[in-house]
Amino acid sequence: MENTRKKLRSFVKPSLLIIDEMGYMKLDNHSAHYLFQVIARRSIILTSNKSFGEWGDIIGDPIIATAMLD
Repeated sequence: MENTRKKLRSFVKPSLLIIDEMGYMKLDNHSAHYLFQVIARRSIILTSNKSFGEWGDIIGDPIIATAMLD
């Protein structure tokens, strides 16, 4: 659990985090929850060639996808 917290802090710490090509690969449920935690804790720049309507499929959970896009 501590290793997970360290990794999460490493993604939250930088002054700018750019996530490029979101949607290139689908996320499993576990990964989607961690990505949501990173997004919820900071401002990010995220690029994707997928429409907002496709994010539920990419993330694997339409509720988490909607929360990320908020």
